[in-house]
Amino acid sequence: MKSTKLFVMSLAAVSALFISSCGVSGDVTSEAESSEEIQSSEEIVSSEDVVSSETLSSEESTSSQEEEEPIDIFYDGGAFLSGGEAAAKENPGDFYYWHGDGGNVTNAVKEGRKYSLSYSSVGQWYGVQAFYKLPYSESGDTYAINLTLNSDVAGSITINGKTVTLAAGVDYDYSYEVDGNATTISLQLGIEGTPLGGAAFSLTVGSAFDKTEGATYYETKFVNGETVLKNIQVKSGKTVAAPENPTPESGMIFKGWYDGELKYSSTALVTEAHTYAAVFIKESEATKYTITYQNLVTEATSTEEVIEGNSPIGAIEYGFGYGAGKFYSDEAKTHPIELAEFVPNDNVTIYYLPYITPSGTCSAYKNNWGPIPASYLSHNDEGGLVLTDYAGDGGDANSNYLTQINFGPVPTAASGTYSLTFTYDMNVEGGDILIFDDGTSSQVVTSTALEVGTGKTVTVTYSATATSGRARVQIGLGHVAAADKANLTISKIAVELAA
Repeated sequence: MKSTKLFVMSLAAVSALFISSCGVSGDVTSEAESSEEIQSSEEIVSSEDVVSSETLSSEESTSSQEEEEPIDIFYDGGAFLSGGEAAAKENPGDFYYWHGDGGNVTNAVKEGRKYSLSYSSVGQWYGVQAFYKLPYSESGDTYAINLTLNSDVAGSITINGKTVTLAAGVDYDYSYEVDGNATTISLQLGIEGTPLGGAAFSLTVGSAFDKTEGATYYETKFVNGETVLKNIQVKSGKTVAAPENPTPESGMIFKGWYDGELKYSSTALVTEAHTYAAVFIKESEATKYTITYQNLVTEATSTEEVIEGNSPIGAIEYGFGYGAGKFYSDEAKTHPIELAEFVPNDNVTIYYLPYITPSGTCSAYKNNWGPIPASYLSHNDEGGLVLTDYAGDGGDANSNYLTQINFGPVPTAASGTYSLTFTYDMNVEGGDILIFDDGTSSQVVTSTALEVGTGKTVTVTYSATATSGRARVQIGLGHVAAADKANLTISKIAVELAA
């Protein structure tokens, strides 16, 4: 009886609070409840059992303020590679390192979320850097990043422009926010003018949280049996890429990724959690169609087999300097095809126009080192790369002297000489094309000046034995003054082993 009366009192208190919160004023006691009846009820309840409205209000307030545990959205892409900031933005989820003048990395090892490297940095302050981009980070978002840093020597480094001072051999837990336009974790072993001249450094990612208002994520897994091949938090309304197709057992063939009856699609927008399992069928029972790809630039062909009901993946070798472009059902390019949505019902020929695709770009646009803003870059109807009206920064007379468009690494063999040809249009003086190899002592393997004009062709040659395997083509625009509007079109790239 005692607990029953307490329940009645608690319910009454909650009701009063609810009505009050809706802004209702006046007497909320029913006509059947007199002040005497209320007093009588209070007298038969022990004071230690009374739950006051203040107590309930406090409990409700505490409950309402409880927030869900934040979701760790750090995605481990599995790689720690040489490539720099451009590569990190092109392949989010992987850490990349880069070394400039005077820097060198001799060992880069990844163990879980711990990234370690051995290095030397005796030249410029930017001698060694590391970069990472969250897969769904966008300009204007805010992220909280938690890292553990360790250096074998004491000194200062910078992370996204903020100075961090480290003691020798001591783990340092560092938390900070990335917001505004900084969508990439950018770490430099040193500060301006002072490199961190050590020999070993490690970075361990503890967690990453998206603090952007309204940001929602859904866990998406790809599994093959009991093995998880990919586990990623996908931002609501975004797409997710599947891992490489697993290798089937003998006599079987991979049919696709399925969450129950739902088939995975690379173009589907994620609005809920999914676990996609690899599904296989007997090869003898599969109906397959042959896709023949016809390159509209080089006329090269390749083929791909597709299981009935599936879309082709575009298994194409694009060649040096080229990447995915547009696909068509006809040679005249009048009927475009989206491969991810195309489901063949017979053998078919697909015509593809590859796009000239840089491995990276670099510029000091607006006194801020980084890639050339995407708004200045496009492709023409022939797949050529077009830089349009790229202006210099009047605030610094030398700010754009190293505007670059890079392709690489260049093809190499054990021996022999390669001939590499570009066709281009260019309207500014001072440009050049060179083979640059930061893995050799000379670095610049060969260099040739570019001319102002249209329909120009330039050929550079290089010896395979003179490169380290990290050589790239670097097209430099020279100094672009504030009054200039640089325009450059690269319409064809060809490379062959000359001798």
